[in-house]
Amino acid sequence: MLDNYYYPNDKVKIWSKSYMLLTLCGFFFYLSTYLFLSVNTLYLVQDVGLSFHSASLLMCSFIVGLFLTGIFNSYLIDAYKRKSVCQLSIILFIVTTFGFLYMTNITLWYILRVIQGIAFSLVIMTTNSTLVIDVTPSHHRTEANTSFLWISRIGMLVGLAAAPLLYNMFSYIQLIYIVMGLSTLSLILTFPVNVYFHAPLDSPICSLDRFMLPRTFVPVINVMTIAFVLGTIIGYTTDYLFYLFLIVGFLIGYMLIKIKLNTISLRLGFEVGGILMLIGLLMIISTLHLSIYFYYFSVILLGLGLSISLTYILYHFVGLAHHCERGTANNTYVLFGELSILLGYLFENSWTSEGSERICYIDMLVVLCSLIFFELITRNYYNRQAFR
Repeated sequence: MLDNYYYPNDKVKIWSKSYMLLTLCGFFFYLSTYLFLSVNTLYLVQDVGLSFHSASLLMCSFIVGLFLTGIFNSYLIDAYKRKSVCQLSIILFIVTTFGFLYMTNITLWYILRVIQGIAFSLVIMTTNSTLVIDVTPSHHRTEANTSFLWISRIGMLVGLAAAPLLYNMFSYIQLIYIVMGLSTLSLILTFPVNVYFHAPLDSPICSLDRFMLPRTFVPVINVMTIAFVLGTIIGYTTDYLFYLFLIVGFLIGYMLIKIKLNTISLRLGFEVGGILMLIGLLMIISTLHLSIYFYYFSVILLGLGLSISLTYILYHFVGLAHHCERGTANNTYVLFGELSILLGYLFENSWTSEGSERICYIDMLVVLCSLIFFELITRNYYNRQAFR
């Protein structure tokens, strides 16, 4: 949206063969990642005997890996082929997933999850923050990054919807192979991607490039609060219909942004998303024991609000980045979003004994705080610091 403002009559399309392959790669990789998160939590609770808190804590150790090797990102994609770094990272994720079949020590499980976090971080850095930018015309990169993240999030929700169904249909060993198969599919999709040669830039071994952009740390608060709500929702239920209607809300949000909301201000976009989330959460509480139809309608509203809020805060990250910092800004957005999703997931699974409705009240408070922070701090900060 920000880019296309300067090229209103441009006819170049972003959906090239390479871009479509990368978005499908993101879809299946997110699907496999969150399918594994859900089914392995269920396995650890129902078959191993861990509490929901302990199982979630183990699965959320993934967070450590997300940030562990980030300072080497720029060096890795400069010293080695970008696509090769992506492919090796997916292979690492597949191997560590397979390791859960044979590692029976809980400490080793923690280590495997940390390694998976490293692999996930590298895959997202090389796809969304690097390869997607490489295969897209410069003035369509905001739309390209946004669409990639949208499709990846849909993959995440599909994985979460499928998890309870597959868990009741297949053994744990079969589930691991399904996760590995989906990850392998994402790997295969990267091979036909055409990436032009990039001359080495002699990047330092350690830097924040392609890792974190400190200038975006103010809107990080907003993406973390909204993503925290999404994380609590993941821990809230294993009802596959809940996730299917959440997907419907996300898809409606995407279409509205593309068709109707692409000309509104970033401020109004974030506010509309936040208000829709508040309405959706309030309706979930109100209709939980009444009509199932109104309940799922409220889930659609929640998904709609989440999709709009997460998209418009991403535009803030883009606006705060120089042209050459776009990849770093995108990576910052994704890393802190994933961090907060998993923190929300951990929080909800540690809260289960208190009843399901209370988490909705907490989420409403979090969204309200996010809106207030946006109005008082983020908006003014963005207006002073934005480059585009």
